[in-house]
Amino acid sequence: PVFVSKVPEGTEVVLNHEHDAFEWVSFDKAHDMLGFSAQRKVLAAVETEFVDKDPNPHLRIDTNG
Repeated sequence: PVFVSKVPEGTEVVLNHEHDAFEWVSFDKAHDMLGFSAQRKVLAAVETEFVDKDPNPHLRIDTNG
């Protein structure tokens, strides 16, 4: 499964015991970092469907109650 969330710039990233680091990178750098073609396809779909345009409203989950 793939999950996408938009967060405001400057949002603090909180890691749990399963993670020891994070890095914000561009789509181009992320593409180069991924080892599998399926991962690169998903990344391209995320950019197309969630960055280049507003996502389909049926995919929106209201997290503000």
